[in-house]
Amino acid sequence: MKHLWYNKKHMAFEFYLKRFSEAKILEQNEKLLFVEISNLKLLIAVGFLMENGFNRLVSLGGADYPDRMEGIYHFGSYDGKPDVIALKIKIPRSDPALPSIVKLIPGANWHERETYDLFGIKFEGHPDLTRIFLPADFPGFPLRKDWHGEDTVPLLFGDDSGEAPTNLIEQRKI
Repeated sequence: MKHLWYNKKHMAFEFYLKRFSEAKILEQNEKLLFVEISNLKLLIAVGFLMENGFNRLVSLGGADYPDRMEGIYHFGSYDGKPDVIALKIKIPRSDPALPSIVKLIPGANWHERETYDLFGIKFEGHPDLTRIFLPADFPGFPLRKDWHGEDTVPLLFGDDSGEAPTNLIEQRKI
């Protein structure tokens, strides 16, 4: 009986698996479908998910491995169901780039900027792909495995006094 229940629960993701039969299933259970797709299919897959009720971008981020990088997207719906469809796209370390989904989901703007800021993954077609947390001249991308921080400078913090910023970390060491 458990086997029938399991199959019935997995039917929730059949609409996606029929449309993208070439997707590699990484994990599947009653609440999650996690697949790997090609970066060439990303915009098509996102549009398809939105048309089928998975129009809430839960998260967007990156991962760094010695031989590749990855873009990882999690989509949910606004109907209260906890179901999630996650997409993983492998990209080369030598040129980490993905198409921007901002035109489809405007809320992806900051997610893409954060991923660029910390991993160096470029989002082609993004309206303003600039750093969101770190200074514009910050050297490198701190969540990449090849970044060691030797070239960084201490961040300067100011207060509302109007005086020039000071390094509060160094002040606390005194």
